[in-house]
Amino acid sequence: MSVDVIGPLHRTDRWNEYIVVTQDHFTKWIEGAAVATKETMIVADVIIHEWVYKHGTPLYLHNDREQSSPHRCANACVTF
Repeated sequence: MSVDVIGPLHRTDRWNEYIVVTQDHFTKWIEGAAVATKETMIVADVIIHEWVYKHGTPLYLHNDREQSSPHRCANACVTF
């Protein structure tokens, strides 16, 4: 599974400026969620609620070395 944060984009009515995009490498399935900030805990919350609850726990977590690195997201997911 890979995670990427796109933005900042134009702010929506709900104050969302970023899109958290998750992709399964095997099936190429992509999902996105609008968020207000790209903080690690927000990205971890999206991973838990938008991916793990629907598809199960991923074996690997990849990203493009942004602020929310995979080990920080993984540690934050454990706290949930």
